[in-house]
Amino acid sequence: MKFAKVLKKSLWWIATVFICAYALVWVLPSFFTDRVTAQEKEIILSLWHVDSFEGGKGSRAAFLNRIATAFEKSEKVTFLVSAKTAEGVKDAFQKGERPDLLSFGGYLDLSGVNAEAECWCMGKYALYSMGQTDESPTPQNTVISNGGLNFPAVAAALEGLRGEFAQEEALTAYTKFLNGKYTYLLGTQRDACRFQSRGAEVAVKPLNAFTDLKQYIAVVNEENREVCQRFIGYLLSEESQKLLTAIGMLSEKYDIYAPDQALQNALEEVGCRYSVSPYLSAEAAKQLKSVADRVLQGENAEVLKKFLKGG
Repeated sequence: MKFAKVLKKSLWWIATVFICAYALVWVLPSFFTDRVTAQEKEIILSLWHVDSFEGGKGSRAAFLNRIATAFEKSEKVTFLVSAKTAEGVKDAFQKGERPDLLSFGGYLDLSGVNAEAECWCMGKYALYSMGQTDESPTPQNTVISNGGLNFPAVAAALEGLRGEFAQEEALTAYTKFLNGKYTYLLGTQRDACRFQSRGAEVAVKPLNAFTDLKQYIAVVNEENREVCQRFIGYLLSEESQKLLTAIGMLSEKYDIYAPDQALQNALEEVGCRYSVSPYLSAEAAKQLKSVADRVLQGENAEVLKKFLKGG
């Protein structure tokens, strides 16, 4: 009887030890492995956005965050979208800091970056007038709006404008035009949004020769290139591009505005013949501005076209 009791107790301890050993050898490693695998699948991506020219309305960084949030629903990825200044990006790059994705306009100092860049939204230059007029644009009746690192003088020169034109800060130019000081405003898609917000009725003539009002996106960190490329594809999809109407920007790939949005609809009707590289050097940018100024003063426009063609 005693022997049976001892045997029964021994078997109970043996069973307990066996269960504990099984848990240590098989169950716990599997538990931790599952946790590590889940963590490995959760990718954190940084997306920096920097403005170098006026947009349309609202925030382009907020738009990117909206698209990123939608993309996260189909991927095990989390985006950290940050708005940066041109100086902030330059300083970060000099320190060796890089985001996974960079959204940027032209004429920025992005030393060491030459990744393939895709245009995810764009703007356009235009001549606005308060209704139809028989006057031709001249230095006396036209003001050129300057709203960032872009060069509206290039668009003016290729449009055939000649002379010493007044060039004002964007909001100042817009206000003086509305107040009747000028017959024409050489502005951008940003002015179209301003006019609509104010309820001002204007005529528009799109300038289809040139635009440098392009917002690009590029993968600058190779570690997560595959998922970054999928995000860019999603951003450039027709579904996402149609949402650009919310921020008053144009799509390079699609017509997205209805006829009742007359100003933007007119701007997107025809593409632009010339643009510049997203990585145009500071020295080349100075040359471009210099050539455009010379053409405005009467030099043959072919020299400017040759420069834009890279000749």
